[in-house]
Amino acid sequence: MDSFGAFLGPLVAPAVLAVAGQAFDAVLVTSFCIAALGVLVLVLFVRDRHDERPPARPASPREALTLLRVAPVRRLLLAACLLGFAVIGDGFVHLLLQRQEEVSLGSFPLLAVGTSLTYLLPAVPVGALADRIGRVPVVLSGYTALLLVYLALSGSLQGRPLLVLVLACSRPWRPSPSSRTASPTGRPTSTTGE
Repeated sequence: MDSFGAFLGPLVAPAVLAVAGQAFDAVLVTSFCIAALGVLVLVLFVRDRHDERPPARPASPREALTLLRVAPVRRLLLAACLLGFAVIGDGFVHLLLQRQEEVSLGSFPLLAVGTSLTYLLPAVPVGALADRIGRVPVVLSGYTALLLVYLALSGSLQGRPLLVLVLACSRPWRPSPSSRTASPTGRPTSTTGE
């Protein structure tokens, strides 16, 4: 639902501006109303599920630091830090594209729409692939695709091929928060208690 909203937002905002005579407060009010509707749906239709398990007490910082003694946790933390440092935000990629391809300011928001669309459409198939072959190969292929994007941005590729490559490879394969998380062994574990 978040990805769908990120896709529709840049499309709806210019339409609201056109209807409201370029009044930016109309965009803010529209955005607030949509957010309020989302909160209302959550309050009315989402029920908290109570498990029979006793509540867990929060871990102290000292207990959390003792996890670093476990080798798989250390490897996971190191990998997460290294891969996190290697990622450039979508906004910076869009700015590089705008500068290299001389994308007009009026068309610039469409880069965010394209990125959101290429994240939204393959979400279910890539998730199913990750369930079938494991998250680690899918995440590693995502970072490989991201490396291709960075090489293409710094290389001689130009025009529409560059735009298509960047929009197709920069977002769909990146990991996102979901109901499943990877354990230190790389196998998915359910966080929903299922």
